[in-house]
Amino acid sequence: MIDAGWDATMETERAKLEHFWRSNGPKMRSALQSPLLGRFQANQYRGIDVRHLHNKFGWQAGNNIHCAGAFYRTEAFMRLPDQHRCGQKKAQTVHIEHTVPIASIVSAITAARPEGPSQIITWLLARSITTGVADGKGPEAERRRIVRRGYARRTDLFTPGHADENLPFRRYDATSGTRIWDLVSRRPIDPDRFTMADHHANLKVALAWAALPDWSEQLAAIPA
Repeated sequence: MIDAGWDATMETERAKLEHFWRSNGPKMRSALQSPLLGRFQANQYRGIDVRHLHNKFGWQAGNNIHCAGAFYRTEAFMRLPDQHRCGQKKAQTVHIEHTVPIASIVSAITAARPEGPSQIITWLLARSITTGVADGKGPEAERRRIVRRGYARRTDLFTPGHADENLPFRRYDATSGTRIWDLVSRRPIDPDRFTMADHHANLKVALAWAALPDWSEQLAAIPA
């Protein structure tokens, strides 16, 4: 069911998302042969390596990717015409916001120690949530005002007993005026209700688009 507020602009954006995942399945699978997987298997996780892996899933603004693989995008991002989207620093208008910060992912996977290339990749996919946001100059740019004060590089998503546990979008400031949509389910994000299980459900759909059923099987073994 399409939620109230969904319109043709966002449906077009969803179609671009689906096209990206359907077109890049082989590139995503090629990550299994990447040298960084060797470091990951030795439990040597670096933030830059995780970012490079994210790039294969379209979770980057640069290189004319413009966050094409991101399941979650703000309305401001989606209403920006393609020709006005730029991920380069000098004239940046779009940005990939790591809703689950890279430092938090590195800490969590180092502790979890998944074994095997496909298990490592699916673990990272299961825990990695990114959001396409609008960018610009000044402190009022969406990129700079979306995150709650004190949470620029952290999250309590993985903190047992915390109010934000299992709620990745609670890291964002509810008073920022930013509205985020889940393009897979075609529904607006409710930060108090969207859980990691919802993300897993979206990821399962995307892995089907990319023709990566074996990764979907691996995903089923990872607790949401």
